[in-house]
Amino acid sequence: MAVSLRRPDRDAIRAAASLYGSAIVFGDLPLALAVISHTNQVHRRIGTSHFLAHLAQDIREAAPAHLRCKDGHPDLAALVPTDPDALRTLHSASEANRLFGRGPVTAADLAATEQQILATEQVRPAVQMALAAASHQEAASAIHPATSDPRTLSAAVALLSNALTAARPN
Repeated sequence: MAVSLRRPDRDAIRAAASLYGSAIVFGDLPLALAVISHTNQVHRRIGTSHFLAHLAQDIREAAPAHLRCKDGHPDLAALVPTDPDALRTLHSASEANRLFGRGPVTAADLAATEQQILATEQVRPAVQMALAAASHQEAASAIHPATSDPRTLSAAVALLSNALTAARPN
């Protein structure tokens, strides 16, 4: 399925993705979150697909050889290894609670974190396809299904953000 935008929207989304990428690489998470939130509110699902496709393109351009597959495109497994374990899940939930000013980790927090891990594994193939895409349009189409649900959208954003950080350390 082709997902396309008008020219002014494409330019704005490209600029937003560039700003987001710089914010992520330099650790300015509040700015990064504001940029992607604004992009999603203004341009909705199609715009967010293109935003993520721009991140995938940036990763394709920046990934060093040791983080690429044999065919030359970025290897998501090398950029963002898959090794969720109970301790890391607990740590992630604890950090989220700390950031949001909540108390100790609850069973519900752990369940939500585990659901997010499952969503992340669910979208990995779409993100890898976006990284391997020959064009921006192919990348946007590959990642588009991941934008249909808040969990899979956040998983795709997290994977691409972590991959960008690995490909382009500051």
